[in-house]
Amino acid sequence: MTDVVAPKTEDGTGGKPEVPIPLGLVLRAVPEALEYAQGPINSFADLSRLGAFLLGMIGISPSAWDDAVDAMGPEVAGLTVCCLLQRIDDIRAPGGYLRKLTEQAQIGKYSVARVVMALIQSPPVAGRES
Repeated sequence: MTDVVAPKTEDGTGGKPEVPIPLGLVLRAVPEALEYAQGPINSFADLSRLGAFLLGMIGISPSAWDDAVDAMGPEVAGLTVCCLLQRIDDIRAPGGYLRKLTEQAQIGKYSVARVVMALIQSPPVAGRES
């Protein structure tokens, strides 16, 4: 899979990347996050709101979220937070990890599709069902 790179806008400055994978596949990858949804997730905008809701719960500061949204766009940032929650037991500092992913996104080296596919292909975490 290729990295998610912001497409060029008419003025040549670049826009925010869109999520390059189907919503149904994404939802299979993040069942832990879906447990916290306050309603159905029918769009990437819903998923972005869920990601924003999860921030404080997993130790991500509002400034780290704002930077991620600026670099990735709200949909990719929200999906990224949901992915972080899915493997929260393996991540020592979720806020720092999101900042690192944000830096990668700023230079066009972050692929949320790779993260989602890795989650789908990995075995369930012990003690949890997928």
